[in-house]
Amino acid sequence: MRAFILLVSAVFLLACNSNRLPKGVLPPEKMETVLWDMIQADEFLRNYMLTIDTSLNDTTESIRMYEKVFRMHKTSRQEFKKSFDYYRTHTSLIKKVLDSLNVKSTQVPPEVNESKPSEKIDSAALRKKIRKPL
Repeated sequence: MRAFILLVSAVFLLACNSNRLPKGVLPPEKMETVLWDMIQADEFLRNYMLTIDTSLNDTTESIRMYEKVFRMHKTSRQEFKKSFDYYRTHTSLIKKVLDSLNVKSTQVPPEVNESKPSEKIDSAALRKKIRKPL
């Protein structure tokens, strides 16, 4: 009887620990917010910065924008990569994160996503504002 109780306790403890993320992996809520901000940074880069200043290198600017997102969320590229790799191999976790991002994207008011080509944009002021350190 004692062995049975120990066995059941061990299984229970292992089951509880399986819900824990490995050290250095972002929790789902933080992973969602980091991914959301990376997507937003990418959209801003593609829809505004690169159309205003075609001399910018898209790869260099993407890396720079992503680094700002990582700093803003107090994480690193390595921690994000480790987390993303973990989530990709755990489909139920990544599905929850991506579904949540999908819901969030449908809640953004349409006027936020619409660009207004008739408005004159001061590209120098915009670049200065973007390049400010966080």
